[in-house]
Amino acid sequence: MQDRHEPSDHFVERLGQEIGAEVLRRNRQPQPAPRWPAFGLNAVAAAAVLVVVSMAVGGAVVAAAYQNENREQREALASVYERKIQLELLRLDAAKQQLQAAERRVAVGLENSNAAMDQRQAVIEAEAQLRMARLNLEEVRVTGREPRDEVSAPPIPNRDFVQDRLVAGMSVTQAALDTVKRRLQDAQRRVSIGLAQSGDVDALRAEIVGLESALAATQQKIAARQAFVANKYDPALTDLRVGEIEAELQLRALAPQLDLARRDMARIESLVTKGLASSTDVAQARVRVLEVELKVSMAQAELSTVRARIAERAAGKGAGS
Repeated sequence: MQDRHEPSDHFVERLGQEIGAEVLRRNRQPQPAPRWPAFGLNAVAAAAVLVVVSMAVGGAVVAAAYQNENREQREALASVYERKIQLELLRLDAAKQQLQAAERRVAVGLENSNAAMDQRQAVIEAEAQLRMARLNLEEVRVTGREPRDEVSAPPIPNRDFVQDRLVAGMSVTQAALDTVKRRLQDAQRRVSIGLAQSGDVDALRAEIVGLESALAATQQKIAARQAFVANKYDPALTDLRVGEIEAELQLRALAPQLDLARRDMARIESLVTKGLASSTDVAQARVRVLEVELKVSMAQAELSTVRARIAERAAGKGAGS
């Protein structure tokens, strides 16, 4: 017998059907989108604006700090090169005073003209150093970095400081060449009247060859620089070309030195037979010849290596094309 307080099976079944139908009906209805309270929307918008503004202000602060740091570094570096200019000005002034003193001594017969020529060379070198110091300062002010003298240094728009410094250096070499040529004339005159030996003339001629080679090498470096700036050479090829130029310069300068060393050794050996020189003198002369020969061999090896690398690059480009 069923308890009168217990629901009948029919009632439970009907109630379950009604509940299931209601659940299905509600599931079929579209759910309304959640709504933000008015104050919530305003808060979100304000927060978004704050984030954007904070990012902008933060970026501006970082950029300003970076610019200030760069400016301070540029000014500090420029200050160093300004002091270098002051130093070169002092050196130039001292060289000019020494030249005036040398000219006075020559005028009264206390020294020969070579002393004045040496001081004139010193003035020219000091003037060139001053020009290069000013070029360095200009480059620092433009780039904010240390000046670069490599022929393959990145070009700077509207100004080529590398080439300008090469030209300034040529003025020193040219002045030295002019000085040595005047000395050669004086030495030849002294040899002709028996006041000097022919070895002095040979040494000056070898020095002239070296200086002329240096001038030619600088001109070739300027041409390589111009080719690099015009994008005809890449940095690697430019560096190889400079290496070739310097090896060729070394060989040209060593050739007369080797000839002079060999002739000096032959002269000393002949003096030994006459009892006018010792075996020690001959040994020293032979060491000198060997030293120059070693330098020649090293320069030849360097030149061969550089030219081989240039040929490899040319072959690689040819195959690539």
